[in-house]
Amino acid sequence: MRLSPLIQGGVLAALLAGSGLAAPQNSPTNSTVVAVVNGQDLTLGTFNQDFDAFAGRILNQQGLPFSAQAVVPLESYRPQVLQQIAQELVILQAAAAAGVQASTAKVDRELAKVRSQFKTNTAFLSALAQTGIQSEAVYRTLIRDGMIYSTYSKDLIKQFTFPNSVVKLYYQTNQSQFTKPATACVRHILVKTDALAEKIKAMLLKGASFSALAKKYSIDPGSKNKGGNLGCIAPGTTVPPFNQAAFSGPVGKYQIVHSQYGYHVLLVTKRTAASLEPLSQAKAAILKALSNQALQSYFNHLTKKAKIVTYPKLVTVASPTPVAPPTQTPSAGTNTSKP
Repeated sequence: MRLSPLIQGGVLAALLAGSGLAAPQNSPTNSTVVAVVNGQDLTLGTFNQDFDAFAGRILNQQGLPFSAQAVVPLESYRPQVLQQIAQELVILQAAAAAGVQASTAKVDRELAKVRSQFKTNTAFLSALAQTGIQSEAVYRTLIRDGMIYSTYSKDLIKQFTFPNSVVKLYYQTNQSQFTKPATACVRHILVKTDALAEKIKAMLLKGASFSALAKKYSIDPGSKNKGGNLGCIAPGTTVPPFNQAAFSGPVGKYQIVHSQYGYHVLLVTKRTAASLEPLSQAKAAILKALSNQALQSYFNHLTKKAKIVTYPKLVTVASPTPVAPPTQTPSAGTNTSKP
């Protein structure tokens, strides 16, 4: 059993507590049983592989490669991850009982597709290691379990049906999800003085190119090379004076707006009001949301009625003793006062 990337989301935020049962072993090894799920053993060796893959995903999301040092801050979550793994094993057991499988050929094709992105097998294995995946065999299991979970989920979702009354109720109670905000499509030329802004406005009224003047005069690095084009903005996404002019000022006329950044020669090219997406267009998204809710409820039901026993003490790693920074005596001339 492996932590599937499809179902591990939110592990740190909402995990169930471990059982807290004492375990008989004093010196656990890779073959030590750390959980029993509906009669199926989960060993410490398998758990460690799963935990490393979990930690690797968390670290990679932060832009860090997996390493023994980088994983230390996550070690305290090992008991919670054990409970999560046990719950996921329940789902894979249910999938197996339903006859859902992932063929070796299909797993091979997916593995080959990923491997083809690397020039050498060494590079491929190195990339796996940086994600916390200990070997190709572990990666194969991750692929297989992910396929099984995906297929089983899709099979279940096909069985869900929702009457129009339920769809309509969801739409009425979640209208913020289907409301498109108002927008204003704007261009501006930002300068330091009011006098220069007035000069640019006068040139624009005489037919000068907005794009050319923006490239020549604007001090806004994000838009000057785009001819001053800021695209279509939503209310509240710019500073108040600019926002007021963009959503309340005239459309198609040049305005001069003062903000903390300077003076903006502003042109609103188009404005649209907020609108509610019709139910007919929102229905597909609503059915998807309802299906996902029903799927999660069913999985919660499976894990609730399952017989799960975990031994969190066997996966707990003692926190390292923090090392105090060395005391240094300032050398002559060193300024020790705070800035």
